[in-house]
Amino acid sequence: MLLQIRPITQGDIEVVERLAYDYNYELDSVETTRDAVSRWITAATSESEKGNHYFWLACIEDAIAGFVSFELRTNPFTQETYGFIEDMYVVPSYRRRGYAEQLARAAFAELIE
Repeated sequence: MLLQIRPITQGDIEVVERLAYDYNYELDSVETTRDAVSRWITAATSESEKGNHYFWLACIEDAIAGFVSFELRTNPFTQETYGFIEDMYVVPSYRRRGYAEQLARAAFAELIE
């Protein structure tokens, strides 16, 4: 199946919140709350729309299969700019198909520009 990678939109927030909750629950089931995930996704979407942060989705047909969150940062000591992938998640049923690699490559390509 062909993977489409695109920025998150306001219309994606509800679905992405569920994915982000699952992602965070896999990492830390005790500390994950739906409110915290909602605040994170809302902030990331807002920053993405402003161009300060990137939050891209991996889509297969109409389904969201995963996401990558990344940004450009500046080293406070050297003032050099570098790319930073903050989070990456692929839904378990879509794993082991190379989608995470495609997300990473798309993020790297954007950060290099």
